[in-house]
Amino acid sequence: MSQRIFIPNTTSIVVGGLPAYASLVDVIYINELNVGASVIFLDSLDIKSIRDFHHIPDHIIIVGNSSIIPFILAKLDKKIVIQPAAFVKRVVAPEKVWSYGYSTSSYSFQSTLKKLGINEWAWDFDYDCGLVFTWARYSIPSNLKPSNRDLIKSWEFSSQDDCLLWIENTLSKSKQFNALQKLICIDGILKVELYNSTWGWKTINSPLIPVDPQHVYQFVVKIRGVNAHKVHIKIAEFDSSKKIIDVKCVKNVGDGTFDWKVVMLNYVPSNTKVRYVQLQIWHGHLTDKPLPNIIMIDYVKVYDITKYSKRVTLDVPFNVPGSGEYRLLVRYFENERGGAIRVYLDGRLVAEVRTVSQLNRFVWRDLGTFRLEAGRHVLTLENVEGFNAVNVFVLIPVEEFNKIVEEFEKLLEGKTIIYLFEAESDMFKVKARTVKDVDASNGEVLYLESGGYAWQRFEIVRSGYYVVAVRLSGSARIVIDNNSFTVSSSGLGFCYLGPIYLEKGEHTIRVEALVKPLYLDVVWIYSVKSPNSRVTVEDLFKVEEEPAKVIRYERIDPTLWRVEVVARKPFMLVFAEAYDSLWEARVYKGGKLVEKVRSIPVYGVINGFWINATGNLTIVIRYVPQDWFEFGLKISVTTFALCVFYLVWDWRRGRGDRWAVLLGEWVRSMPRCFKGGGFRGAA
Repeated sequence: MSQRIFIPNTTSIVVGGLPAYASLVDVIYINELNVGASVIFLDSLDIKSIRDFHHIPDHIIIVGNSSIIPFILAKLDKKIVIQPAAFVKRVVAPEKVWSYGYSTSSYSFQSTLKKLGINEWAWDFDYDCGLVFTWARYSIPSNLKPSNRDLIKSWEFSSQDDCLLWIENTLSKSKQFNALQKLICIDGILKVELYNSTWGWKTINSPLIPVDPQHVYQFVVKIRGVNAHKVHIKIAEFDSSKKIIDVKCVKNVGDGTFDWKVVMLNYVPSNTKVRYVQLQIWHGHLTDKPLPNIIMIDYVKVYDITKYSKRVTLDVPFNVPGSGEYRLLVRYFENERGGAIRVYLDGRLVAEVRTVSQLNRFVWRDLGTFRLEAGRHVLTLENVEGFNAVNVFVLIPVEEFNKIVEEFEKLLEGKTIIYLFEAESDMFKVKARTVKDVDASNGEVLYLESGGYAWQRFEIVRSGYYVVAVRLSGSARIVIDNNSFTVSSSGLGFCYLGPIYLEKGEHTIRVEALVKPLYLDVVWIYSVKSPNSRVTVEDLFKVEEEPAKVIRYERIDPTLWRVEVVARKPFMLVFAEAYDSLWEARVYKGGKLVEKVRSIPVYGVINGFWINATGNLTIVIRYVPQDWFEFGLKISVTTFALCVFYLVWDWRRGRGDRWAVLLGEWVRSMPRCFKGGGFRGAA
């Protein structure tokens, strides 16, 4: 327990996300935060960890554009949590199928993000362990051999036109790193000879091939190599203006000398912008093979195999306990390499969800209300395009859903509602980039070029007056819906707007750099009581009265702490050990045990105990497994002592010791005492 850990106010922070937490710490020190912050992070509640709130917070933090869905899930007992990860094999092949990820922090998922260049994403807590992810769009049968009717392009190099098209596309590629190459057609074969070793890969290129981004193709190449160097095939993708989009490494062919082989490769356009592709045969980077390196191509054929292919889908069965109407929610990953997914319920399409976004983060979406009969049903998840990940589906009875929404609206009464946007992670941006700044809330700010801007939508959950506080450096125009304001700050500091009256519903905020560049750190939007309120961000967390005070504390051993507290009101005791649900607080008053409290996560990383008792309290914080260990140790010691006693008794009995003989006779007589039903009371 640290000197910097204090008893919070009558309510406290529960399960905070790191971006929001860092922003709070930027405003007030951690010890002051623990004393005075009475907030709940609405988007960071865990389905399993929070079954009920023991208190009503003074402040409600809504991070980014999150919704009330996490609150609803945390409060509901009657919900059906459906995890797609439970229905996939424990394999990681996202290029082929929906793949298994243990959690958002698992190596399989994180390595896939890194491979795709999705390195900056808003870290958050899992709502349930497990997720599925893929970028595969089609499942293609193995050993597929399409018919000639599926052929859309073919080069057999028996005509001069075929040869010239390939030669022109190959030799037109910016001198090919000063390569000395010879391309000729002999007896229906395209022959390429490389006569020098230079840095850089040389390519043999096909003409551009028109493709449909929604179709699937198969390339078939018959090829041979003589002293060839690391021959492999790639597919280059082009948009409608024939500007290159991407180049994909598809297949290794061979190294050195290899006989004629037929190479087959299946190809799916990576996104809907692809209109042309080019087959490229790469070879000869710093070749160490005897010169000349020779590659011979007999034919190249391209087939449209869409009709043989199936969309990559995942069936997720579940059971409904009773007939009725249910709300269906899904949590999925929005990201810059996303595209779209489709969700089917019992074979019927219920939603197509767009997943592409500048902001890389998991979000909730309400898919609608459905009438379901009791029994077995199936959700089907289909990848339409792009990289997609799905964490969990949740079914909620409509009556329960509406009841919790009403409870949430009651919770808002008299409370401060705070919307918090980290500019670099929670806002869309144009002409902007993230830069490091030690004075910023998360060590980073958003640098907006002249004319650049950042924006976001947010949902006001209660009509009323709100203050907008923007932490920036420079001059900016701030547009809230149709209202425009101009602010400036010479250094990184808060600029305040309002109070402004905002109706319940969706709104938009936009921060624009004017003539000069702008540094934007964080945006706060928080409710106030009247149009004349002058409440700053710092004022939000001022403490009027401490509900409890720690008199003294003592660390008895690594698994046991003793704390003495004087409490005027119920409070949250924060314990600075890594969070573990097996920590327990035993509360004593006047020497008597009054309650036992299990730990809940505070900031998601340390332990908190909600204490309802008041007065002079002694709180013993104990790691419960230590009790189990000590109980087992007592049993072991007792058993060992009995074994030693038995050995001594048996040895003394063998020697004829009178006490040992008498003890043996007494033990043998014991069963007779219990014969006939055990001990009996007096008549």
